[in-house]
Amino acid sequence: MGADLRNRTARCQCGHQIQLKEAKKFFESSSQREVADAVARLNAELGGGTEEWEEIAGKSTTVEADDAFSEIAANASKAAESKDRLRIVVEGLTDALGGFTVNDLGKVLGKLGIKDVEDCISLLLRENMIYEPRKDFYRSV
Repeated sequence: MGADLRNRTARCQCGHQIQLKEAKKFFESSSQREVADAVARLNAELGGGTEEWEEIAGKSTTVEADDAFSEIAANASKAAESKDRLRIVVEGLTDALGGFTVNDLGKVLGKLGIKDVEDCISLLLRENMIYEPRKDFYRSV
């Protein structure tokens, strides 16, 4: 299972309470999507179905079709105003990943031809479109 390591405990779906300090960590990431993929792969390995999981995970015809960053950029590119494009981007990243880093934002903005990510972060914070729940991790408001 995935767990937020800022907490002391997590509850398994069976009801068992897990002390996170004592738990074995197999993978760590700030991206909810990466954690979900890692949990799926580990569950497949534990269940002896790694080959089936890889086959299912690899069914996509293109990398771009499964790329959340490309999908978010495509949605944002439809907006006429730059402020609306940024709002769509940060909402999309928050929905897809639970929040985002400067690097995540840069991947989407790069697809939109926007290079100055730090200026965008400053603008988004100033306009109250995002907030920073922890250092270098952002969410849409």
